[in-house]
Amino acid sequence: MDYNTSEQWLSISEYQPYNDSQPALPYSYDDWKRAVISLYPGADAATKYSMADLDQIMGKAARTDIKTIGQFADYYRKFYQ
Repeated sequence: MDYNTSEQWLSISEYQPYNDSQPALPYSYDDWKRAVISLYPGADAATKYSMADLDQIMGKAARTDIKTIGQFADYYRKFYQ
């Protein structure tokens, strides 16, 4: 796993590192796992995207110049909607 992915997973509010000296948070491993899976469209059985959806997103991006990090971030977020 790359650094950015691990940082993203650890930043999820349901993440709870083990620590004997602190009271446990109200989250379980299953809560954290569901939160991680929710970051990946299509990873759960309820959400399915088609190749046509992907083609539409990529086609629009191909017709648009991405010149700034903000424009790239907008394009990237389309995959998480």
